[in-house]
Amino acid sequence: MNTNFKKRFWISLSIIVAGFVAGIGGAFYLSGDIQANTAAIVAARATFQSQNNALSHFADLERDAPIAAQYMTAYGTLIPNQYALINFQTSLNAAARAYGVVTTFSFQGNLPTVPPGAIGNAPITLNIQGTLPGIAKFMEYLESKAANSLIHIDSYGISTDQAGNGQFSGQGTIFFQ
Repeated sequence: MNTNFKKRFWISLSIIVAGFVAGIGGAFYLSGDIQANTAAIVAARATFQSQNNALSHFADLERDAPIAAQYMTAYGTLIPNQYALINFQTSLNAAARAYGVVTTFSFQGNLPTVPPGAIGNAPITLNIQGTLPGIAKFMEYLESKAANSLIHIDSYGISTDQAGNGQFSGQGTIFFQ
């Protein structure tokens, strides 16, 4: 009986140890498989979230398209195209006559080429002669009320004579598309 007991003991112990080894091996395998599945689920979730955000952004753009069209129309009327600047001196002189002043306008250098849809700018020099109230009203018109022009005056100087006539000399930028 003694030999039978030892034999059974070692067989039982071997089965238990093999069970532990198989259990530990299975746990390692399943943990690796669970990590791989978890990583795949996280990646799929991130892709889904990215696609959902892109679709939401697209829906916002579609919703805002009519408003954007209104802004583009206003943009087109406020900022002239490069070729409309050819007639700018003529429209400037006509407005100056309405305010009782005389203007001299010139571009400084060549106009840069801008890609479609972008805003370009060109340096300008502007001289105005007339009464000080006329110059002030003309500048107010030019900077805030003139149609189809967007001008920014960077620096200027004003001088007057004994009769109250003024001379405005300024440098600035005109914007175009």
